[in-house]
Amino acid sequence: MLTEVLSEITKNAEKSIISSVIASSALIKTESIKQKTKNGTSVIAKDTRKGTERVGYALEDSLKGQWVSQVQQILEENNRSMEQF
Repeated sequence: MLTEVLSEITKNAEKSIISSVIASSALIKTESIKQKTKNGTSVIAKDTRKGTERVGYALEDSLKGQWVSQVQQILEENNRSMEQF
């Protein structure tokens, strides 16, 4: 009887330890994935913003008129939204 109780307590302790270790490991892995995703997204947003800025400057240098002004305005708005992203 005492051995059964002791065995049950040991099993429960082992389960708790295993659950704790696995949960901790899963949490660390999840946080790592979140951080990598955030960093990757920031790099992509920054590259996209720079690309649209270059397009705007190229249009400004090569074309003139109301159409180009509207395109530049749209590109600037997109850049602002990328900065907020």
